[in-house]
Amino acid sequence: MFIKLITRVPTLRRFRSPLALLVTVFLAGGYAAHAAEFRPMFSSPAGEHGGIEFVEHFGVFAGTTAKGDFVMPYRIIAPANPGDGNGAVLIEPPHFAYGAIGLDVFLGDDVVLGRGFSHAMVGFSELLLNILAPLPGLEIAGEPAFLCNQGTDPACTATRDVEIIKQFAEALADDPYAQSVLGEVTARHAYGASQSAEVLNEMMYGSNIQGLFDFILLMLNVYQLEVPPFGTGLPEPGVIPEEYVPVEGIGKVITVNAEGDQFFSAAEDVRNGTVNTNYRVYEVAGAPHFASIYLPPGFPGRETLNPLDVGPVGRAAFIAGHRWATDGVAPPDNAILIGAENDIARDGDGNALGGVQLPEVAIGRGQYIGWIPFPLPLPGGGAAPLLGAFQDLACAPAAGSASAGPRFPNHGSYVSAYARQANQLVRQGYLLAEDAERMVDAAGDSGIGKPGSCD
Repeated sequence: MFIKLITRVPTLRRFRSPLALLVTVFLAGGYAAHAAEFRPMFSSPAGEHGGIEFVEHFGVFAGTTAKGDFVMPYRIIAPANPGDGNGAVLIEPPHFAYGAIGLDVFLGDDVVLGRGFSHAMVGFSELLLNILAPLPGLEIAGEPAFLCNQGTDPACTATRDVEIIKQFAEALADDPYAQSVLGEVTARHAYGASQSAEVLNEMMYGSNIQGLFDFILLMLNVYQLEVPPFGTGLPEPGVIPEEYVPVEGIGKVITVNAEGDQFFSAAEDVRNGTVNTNYRVYEVAGAPHFASIYLPPGFPGRETLNPLDVGPVGRAAFIAGHRWATDGVAPPDNAILIGAENDIARDGDGNALGGVQLPEVAIGRGQYIGWIPFPLPLPGGGAAPLLGAFQDLACAPAAGSASAGPRFPNHGSYVSAYARQANQLVRQGYLLAEDAERMVDAAGDSGIGKPGSCD
């Protein structure tokens, strides 16, 4: 799972109007649940993205599932003028530690809001940010819903009900309030990463979501975890099958996995999806489950932890999946690592072969280790294996070379090699052009290959 390594307890994240949200704490309470419905609390500006003015809408979504009545918070970010959007809404179960991990971390405002997508979330569990916003008066499975934070209350358990997400997604397309906020919904996509990808897996296998989504993007899709899970509120045993089997009728499905995912889950089983023409699987060579670039500056040992990020591949997959679902444009072919777990084929630098080869890996910038099979003496050390490791090879001879000099004899050779691989990935569809440009600019700003860099 995607584990928060900083010990500070996560609270509310990314509400674009925090003062208005605090006001709702005093206004919430006394909700009676009947047929699923939106109960708005406030709407406020959410900034301009891609020339479009957005509004954040917040309230509670109330109804009944097989587990009982529920009243849970929702948040929708949509164009102020629905006609300015592209008609598609991205539905994201909030991650237990990072909330909107898709919008805020891996995909970003520019790719989602800047291209006219709306974004929608609803609480579905009591585990940390799965609850979205721990307002008073919430309800789940017919009982009062309370924030479960095992960091402060080790005995707490979290009730979880993914049917809430299903009803929420259904209502976005036909509820009069949702229509007033979103306009006509022409496509519904779903996004999950790590724990929230597991939530979507639970829905895919246990919630009869045929026809609900046009496209599902799963990142860091850990499958059947092989290490003790973090937290509570996990799927009920038996819902997710032991063997990964593609599900028909649930729209297009793309998985973007890190190499490191294979070492603590059965993520390689997700490759079974490649036999289905509505599925794609992209595995990112060398990438860990959690890239060190997301750690705060000054984090102990940060320079030796793996910085390789699956985010750029995920962003390209999101746009490709949208075009696949709405315009019938086929996405890039499956990209699978050669081998699995300890049998992954490797080059002379020890980097994985096959899969999506980001420039850093393809040109031998360093050795990128996706998984460390032991805890580290760091904050959250038990989870540190998820970070992987990094060895800088910029000043080492090229693998197999007779020369003892650095593999990049000058800065231009490094940037040129980097740019060639980045541009190739754009042509293949595994990178967006703007990401490639940003990455090449960063390579140009680096000191690699410059005089004195290897002294």
